[in-house]
Amino acid sequence: MEPVRDTRATLVDLLDRVLDKGIMLDADLMITMAGIPLIGIKLKAAIAGIETMLEYGLWNDWDEAQRAYAAEGRRRKELGLSFEMRTVPIINEDAVTFLMEDEETVQKEKMWYLLEHPAPGGETAKTWKSGWLYLTNKRVCWWYDFDRCVAFEAELSEINGVNIETKDLGGMLKERLVLVIENAYFSGAEEAMRAIEKELEKRMKISSVTGEVEMETCPSCGRRAPVMELLHEGCKDCGWESPRLKERAILAQ
Repeated sequence: MEPVRDTRATLVDLLDRVLDKGIMLDADLMITMAGIPLIGIKLKAAIAGIETMLEYGLWNDWDEAQRAYAAEGRRRKELGLSFEMRTVPIINEDAVTFLMEDEETVQKEKMWYLLEHPAPGGETAKTWKSGWLYLTNKRVCWWYDFDRCVAFEAELSEINGVNIETKDLGGMLKERLVLVIENAYFSGAEEAMRAIEKELEKRMKISSVTGEVEMETCPSCGRRAPVMELLHEGCKDCGWESPRLKERAILAQ
């Protein structure tokens, strides 16, 4: 296809073209100064209207979630049940690639991981790599963005300890707080590490008592969650509260 320049084209024509047919961007840019390359940019993007995206198989998960949400709203309205508006959960495309059957993401935080990898001379080295730490109802796993794979995983039943400690990261980083799960080291925002530590300790405690994490469905939105979480904290998605939680709130007033 040869490029054509039409001086009569307007911004409206451009938007119509983008929404109807879509555009693909695939660019490699390099910024240099005095002949020395400083910054490299690799850009890949698809821009189009929602209907065009769905036609080519993009955003199907989002579309299915929206349709299921709307169908549930109509069903509840027909039955005369209340249906509070809530945010539709975002479908994480990375998690879909490695989640097992009946496995659900409980928490996801941006984390650096001290990854062990081969080094010259047949030795191994450890380097901090950027990725995402996932806590599911069955395990903990770390998703490596660059290689797009799971580089660390541990079943909840196999984890004996989790804690936050100070570690010398070397170089300019020096001493920082790190999250330690078994012998694996993770680093990120302190709030995120504390949240993972708290949730993981709770699930480890439930697992040690029952042998497995007992799951139940939220009566309001249908989300599956640990029974103890629903009873003592309510549903994180729709805000449903158990009678026990409501009674505790009344007594606290």
